[in-house]
Amino acid sequence: MRIITTLALITLTACSNESLINSAYPDRERISFASSDGIDTFTYLCEPGSTPAETQSRAQEAHRFVEVNLDVASERAAEQLISDVEEDRSRLGSSIRLATAMNRAAELIAEQTDERYQCLLIDTGDS
Repeated sequence: MRIITTLALITLTACSNESLINSAYPDRERISFASSDGIDTFTYLCEPGSTPAETQSRAQEAHRFVEVNLDVASERAAEQLISDVEEDRSRLGSSIRLATAMNRAAELIAEQTDERYQCLLIDTGDS
C-alpha cells in the first residue's frame, strides 16, 4: 500500500519525483542494473542488508524477479492483443485493455518485489 500511496503523491504534487522518493525511503540504497536486452536501466531503492554484498545480491534477485515477471505480463498482453485483432475487436478498446492490464501488472510486480526483496523499483529509464 505504501507504494501506491507514494506513486499517487508523485502524480498529484508538483514536487520532483526524486525528492518525494528520497523522503519516502531515506535509508534505502540506490542500485541500478541494465535490462537483459541492454536497452533500459532498472533502478531500485533497497533496504541496506547486513553487508554491501548482501544488499547487492538481494537487489540482483529483485531485478531477475522483475524482468521475468514483466516478460510474462508482456507475453500475456501480446496474446490478448493478437486475439483482439483476430476477433476484429475495437482498436481503442484493445488499447485501453492492454494499457490497463500492463499498468496493473507493473504495480503488482513492484509491490511483490518490495515485499520479497525489500527493493522498490523506481525507474525503468533508457540507459
